[in-house]
Amino acid sequence: MTTTIARRYTALAAAILLMTCLLSITVMGLGQADAGETTYPVNNPSFEQAEPSGAPTDWTVSTSGSGGSAAITEDDAHSGDNSLRVEQPAGSTVIVTGNLTPVDRQGQRFVVRGWMYLEDGASAALTVQYYNEAGTRRHFREIRLPDDSTGWQQLEVKFAAPPLVVEPFVTDVAVMIRADSPGGGVTLIDDLELIEEAPEVYDPVLGQKQELFIDDYRIDTTDLERVVHPGDKSGPVVTPTEPWESNMVQLYGSAFYDPTYEKYRMWYSGINRGWRLLYAESDDGETWTKPDLGLVEYEGSTANNIVMNAAGGGGVVYDPHDPDPNRRYKLLTLVNPPRTYQAFFSPDGLTWTPSPVNPALPAADVVTVDYDEENRLFIAMSKQPFGVRAFFLSTSTDFVNWTTPELALAADDIDRQAAYDNGALEAQAYGFPVVAYGNDYVGFPWIFEITGTDASGGFGGGADGPSDVEIAASRDLLNWHRPDRTPVVELGPDGSWDDGMVFTASNINVSDTEVWTYYGGWDDTHGIPGGQRSAAIGKVTWRKDGWVSMRAGSQIGTLTTKELSVSGDSLYVNAELAAGGSLRAEILDAHGDPIPGFTVAESNPVTGDQLKAELTWDGADFAAIGNQLIKIRFHLSDGHLYSFTVADGATIAFGTSDSGVENRTDANGGTLVDEVWSNAPFRNHGQFVRTVREVVGSWQDHGLLTRREAQAIHVAAARSDIGRG
Repeated sequence: MTTTIARRYTALAAAILLMTCLLSITVMGLGQADAGETTYPVNNPSFEQAEPSGAPTDWTVSTSGSGGSAAITEDDAHSGDNSLRVEQPAGSTVIVTGNLTPVDRQGQRFVVRGWMYLEDGASAALTVQYYNEAGTRRHFREIRLPDDSTGWQQLEVKFAAPPLVVEPFVTDVAVMIRADSPGGGVTLIDDLELIEEAPEVYDPVLGQKQELFIDDYRIDTTDLERVVHPGDKSGPVVTPTEPWESNMVQLYGSAFYDPTYEKYRMWYSGINRGWRLLYAESDDGETWTKPDLGLVEYEGSTANNIVMNAAGGGGVVYDPHDPDPNRRYKLLTLVNPPRTYQAFFSPDGLTWTPSPVNPALPAADVVTVDYDEENRLFIAMSKQPFGVRAFFLSTSTDFVNWTTPELALAADDIDRQAAYDNGALEAQAYGFPVVAYGNDYVGFPWIFEITGTDASGGFGGGADGPSDVEIAASRDLLNWHRPDRTPVVELGPDGSWDDGMVFTASNINVSDTEVWTYYGGWDDTHGIPGGQRSAAIGKVTWRKDGWVSMRAGSQIGTLTTKELSVSGDSLYVNAELAAGGSLRAEILDAHGDPIPGFTVAESNPVTGDQLKAELTWDGADFAAIGNQLIKIRFHLSDGHLYSFTVADGATIAFGTSDSGVENRTDANGGTLVDEVWSNAPFRNHGQFVRTVREVVGSWQDHGLLTRREAQAIHVAAARSDIGRG
């Protein structure tokens, strides 16, 4: 086979493909377009005008069966004088279609909103219908009122045009009312809107965590070069050794340090006559053992490390904040059969109880999940029955109720061109772990380059080809940016254990100096039958914030940020500078003019290799910037700039793991950090983390910390290296 070559693409590409629908029902006030949204005309949207027959003007009514009708009524209305009354007897169908609206581009996100009132029986559906250039109906999305609905309620359908790879490109979209329930029903409809969702809006407010350079979100202008840094791989650290693993151990799962158990813990997959969820643990994250759990029988014995049968991998998260100790560990996995994503809870990560709401999500196969601890948000990226491999966002605050999957990332024209350049036929997204990191979200798309078709001649389950792992960034989990497609986890050299496909865990691990994750590797490509390929698990490591840097050579280059609203009193950088290299910065006002005292000439240079170096100026203090919009212009030579952070200097930090929370004093004049260190020395990292939690809990009880501040300190303690030996 040919190893995929690391690649960089700087040319502009066509608009990103593959956006699709989010369906939801909400009860709200009269729908109005939010700031930045565009409202498209829907003719006669409130059904105030009627034809002599009673049919709504500018709408097309069609029926099948007998007795169905759609006519203007004065009996009730959400607003105005009239509404549309749709009567659908059992066995009939009534369709009411509005005017066509052109689809301007792929990736264009729309919202249809309308008010509906269920009078009797089953609800009609609020529907959006796509048409191609020949006028043929291609795709539709719809949603109905629940059977027990009362009064006027607003329904909302979010959607976007189908991708080219699924159907010919659609040219128009229309709002439609569709009534076809087997038992029939009567529904009133009023006040319809067709709105284009607002595009991603820049937010100048800067948090007190790292700002990375994976994308251009904070960059105004630069002549620096963006460099993606593939991680340093080691391993394999877990190999197939047991009969229930056959020759395939695969990391569709999670691996992280658990402060409760004071161990690294891994949930992974073994494949032998079906998938199983397995468990391993380690004291150092390097040497792993597979304990006999005594939970699941395999060929007459429970002396194995099987956690669950018929489970295709599984993303496990540890939630120390759940008040129910039986739900501290949470699992989202593919259970097959039946082929559904199901959620489970556990007190220990080993014995699992199903969620009261299962299936949790519609399913295809790959799913990853992680926990944004600061925002108390569980984030799942799942593959859906969609006709092409792509990944859909669902979130939850309780791990029970999940938002309807909404497309977040799919392969685009840049991926396809890269595949073609490498001799492949197509590119698709095979998986997409996402984690909260710094001030944004970081994602790791697994890009699958298809070199051979499946038995049907398509790109389905039996298609062949390699995959590697790239990097992406987002502020909202839906708009993802990948200006450089160089892999961050590369395939191994030909003949190695991971030269065919690589995948990453659902989560990452962060210390004072490094970030790492575990990855699954195959020694052959996707289409090679099971049993003829082997799989193992390795480790891949970067310097902290080290996935992407902005680089300058011997000539000084600059990077100027967009406008920033900052609240911290110090500016820090993560930079790696060669001998003779330096990094300086000047602070500009919103117009781009240097602020006196903060010019580049007054900036003290940062030199060497520093993960957290403070930028200072002669005779000026960054804290004096105050509440004004600024820009930062970095001046770099002979080195890499990985990230910058604006934060309070006197913050609660453990080593270089900074919470960003002010290290304030209590009534006795002592600080939280002082109180933590009064309990030193710590036997191990677990004891240190428990001590921090106890101290933080006391400060929170006395009103000295908010819940969010307490969470930030917990995270900083867990990510530090203190007590790890």
